Amino acid sequence: MTQDAMEPPASAPRVAGLRRALLAVARHPVWLVLALAVAFKAATLPSVSAEIVSDMAVYRPFAEYLMGLRPPLPESGLVEPAPGYSVYLALMGRFVSLDNYHALVVPWSLLAILMPVALYLLFASGDAGRLPAFIASFGYYMAIKTLRHDAVASTETPACGLIALLIVLAVVSRSGRAGWARAMGWGVAMGAVAVCLTFIRPQYQLALVVLLLAAALSDALPWLLRRVTGMPAPAGEPVPAPLMRYGPLVVALVILTTAVQAWSLRNERVHGWRAFVPMAGFVNHAIAFAEAAQPRNEVQAAIRAEMIRRRSLYGVANAMNRAHVEIAQRFGLRHGEYGRELHAVCSDALRRSSGPYIRAIVRNLALYFGSTGDPLYGVGYPVYVSREMWPWRPFGQAAKWISDSRRMPELAMLTAVLTAATLIGFANSRRTLFAIFMAAGLVAYGALTAAAAENTDMARYRTTVEWLWMGLFLWAATAVAQAVWQRQRPSRAVTEPFS
Repeated sequence: MTQDAMEPPASAPRVAGLRRALLAVARHPVWLVLALAVAFKAATLPSVSAEIVSDMAVYRPFAEYLMGLRPPLPESGLVEPAPGYSVYLALMGRFVSLDNYHALVVPWSLLAILMPVALYLLFASGDAGRLPAFIASFGYYMAIKTLRHDAVASTETPACGLIALLIVLAVVSRSGRAGWARAMGWGVAMGAVAVCLTFIRPQYQLALVVLLLAAALSDALPWLLRRVTGMPAPAGEPVPAPLMRYGPLVVALVILTTAVQAWSLRNERVHGWRAFVPMAGFVNHAIAFAEAAQPRNEVQAAIRAEMIRRRSLYGVANAMNRAHVEIAQRFGLRHGEYGRELHAVCSDALRRSSGPYIRAIVRNLALYFGSTGDPLYGVGYPVYVSREMWPWRPFGQAAKWISDSRRMPELAMLTAVLTAATLIGFANSRRTLFAIFMAAGLVAYGALTAAAAENTDMARYRTTVEWLWMGLFLWAATAVAQAVWQRQRPSRAVTEPFS
């Protein structure tokens, strides 16, 4: 035998290296999920031109005040919004022009890479296996509204990434692989992220409470099942101590509560009312029932009269947006003092019209899960679906068909059925229940808060959790299909692709 015949082919090292890389990815699919997300961003971000929404006009003046470019907003007849997005704009304004919308959205668009990663880590922490979790990560590529807002200068864009980061930190803090000190450190990080999320999007002020409820339910349901049926705990199921399960969330909640109260005290000193947002109220709902309110003073009477007048004049839910400063100036009130009166009028109107208000919330929930919204809103998604990009394209085309054929209500019902099936199937698994309750809880919380507070484009308000909804649907569908497949082949050993 010649020496050349004894030498391995020149391609053998490359084949061996590729095999090792594939094995490493199979052992740790999160790196594949991250690589796909980075590749997706690299393919779409350069060809996306950012858009601006009307909300930018609310946050930019406060940002310019923080940059020293204008006097305090009340002196200019403007309303001060929640501070988070304005602080971000002020920081970015030191490096780029606030008219450069593309530069403003790029950091948050890059943070969106965490959304598929969060979906994978959340569901991989359960007992359904890595394959359903890997499929769930493609929920991001099915979330049409979320993808469209990747290129929109609005608060929805950062909120999506911050929710994903909050999920990642919550999963890591419960892993039990670190000591209590490190777990509390994760709690501090969660608190910081929750503060950013709340200050940018006050709607999610109670998101940490949802996570605490998810943790409590994921403990209570298996305990109740085992007490009633005598079913033993799954063999080898790790059960971290209560300090590890609840401590980080409690620490995060304390940090968030402290920050919210500190800003509320600041608003009391500056604007005259101790509230997180000095001019708040469920105005977009209350305007429909303004006649039911019974004013207690002339300011409240003026607010009620103006709500009725503007509703009949403009016929839209947000008709009062430009009237607040005018009424406050007419009576010489600071914005917080006016906000307190506005809140009293709105609360009284809704309390006296509780039946119609509840029906309006139910209608909004139906629109939240069933409507597609403005098909022209945002430009990121059309660029994405028009290219031959695998493996994302099948999921994008499926989502496009669901949207174009108006099948969102059917998808919502199917998600509910599949989620209920997984709750039954994994009723004895704390880790899987926590993942289900966290995902479903955040989606439900986003829907309820939007439906109760707003009365306009519900599809837009779905943006912040649509990716989580799609991920839950894909995970539940894959987990159910996997369980059915395993039942039909009891004699064969199941080898999971990512085990």
